[in-house]
Amino acid sequence: DAPDGSVHVHHRMVDSDTGYIGIGEEDVDEMGLEMAKAIADLTAQGAKRMIVDLRGNDGGDDVQGPK
Repeated sequence: DAPDGSVHVHHRMVDSDTGYIGIGEEDVDEMGLEMAKAIADLTAQGAKRMIVDLRGNDGGDDVQGPK
């Protein structure tokens, strides 16, 4: 949860090989940068696979989706 009460991009390791990225809100400034940071951090922690969780995502900016 972000300080303003909304959920944005968050990530963590699920186990020693699996990273988790949750995207609760697509209207995050610099979505591509936030995703790149999450992927880089998880990869550095040993993630060999990723879960991208879109549950609770209310949709949003179609341009940011592919990023």
